[in-house]
Amino acid sequence: MSIYRCTGYRGKCSLPYFREEELGERLGQVLKDIHIPDDVLAQLEKSLLHDQGRAESHAKAESEKLSNRLARDRLEQAYIDKLDGKITEEFWESKSTEWNREQESILSALRTLDPKLPMATMDAVRNLRTRK
Repeated sequence: MSIYRCTGYRGKCSLPYFREEELGERLGQVLKDIHIPDDVLAQLEKSLLHDQGRAESHAKAESEKLSNRLARDRLEQAYIDKLDGKITEEFWESKSTEWNREQESILSALRTLDPKLPMATMDAVRNLRTRK
């Protein structure tokens, strides 16, 4: 629970403190009477869903790009070359450390890709549908 109050930036203020619930109720009363025409609601919904589609496409493309950068084959081949004596132990250690760091970075980036719009946005789409 939060409490809101004047910061007193311009000097002492006599406005009362407000609890978060009370502030929410007061704002809700103001917003309750706002009417948004159906055609505007339809356009908002269309726009939100379009943005969702673009976010999903972008996330898929980015995921494919990152997945292609994973150096698994390169690392395996270098290990075979090390075992066959084609590369030195020092070179193997240096490159395997570098490639493992790169792989961790790529895997971390893949984990952060989330094509979903924020929950509040998707709630807005559902609310738009129920208002119609």
